[in-house]
Amino acid sequence: MASTFIAIQTITTSTSPSSITFSSIPQTYKHLCIIENVSASTETEQKMFVNANTSAVYRYGEMNFSSTAAPAQYRNSGTTNSLGNTTLKTNVMSGVEIWIPNYVSTDLSKSYLYRATSIDNTGSNTGSYGFGQMDEVGAISSLTFTISSGTYNNDSNITLYGLA
Repeated sequence: MASTFIAIQTITTSTSPSSITFSSIPQTYKHLCIIENVSASTETEQKMFVNANTSAVYRYGEMNFSSTAAPAQYRNSGTTNSLGNTTLKTNVMSGVEIWIPNYVSTDLSKSYLYRATSIDNTGSNTGSYGFGQMDEVGAISSLTFTISSGTYNNDSNITLYGLA
């Protein structure tokens, strides 16, 4: 049986917010996919929080790459959930894709996969592939994306998809 992507909501910034939240996520899909095309007012790290829980433990591992350095691997855990090396460059759009399987499950910790790329105005690029787990066993009803400093630039957009 073929799966279908259903756009649940697209948020396009117009007021330079420091966070973007999807609330009241329908519990009618099997998986979630988030596609971002975002930029920030200053180079900064992006984070994702589930159900507004900023104190849960988030664990992740990643492979980072750059046009100017050898690939590097990282592992981390803590209450600040970095989307790995999802560094948003100053005033340059970054592409981010996040997959969250079984988001409605109430008996499993939530896991996710992501990939991100960013190319600055000089042609230097960075990116990462990663995975993570959140100590969150309830169904996901909201997702909040924040940045460590500055604000999201106008015309940044994030689309939340449900996978039927």
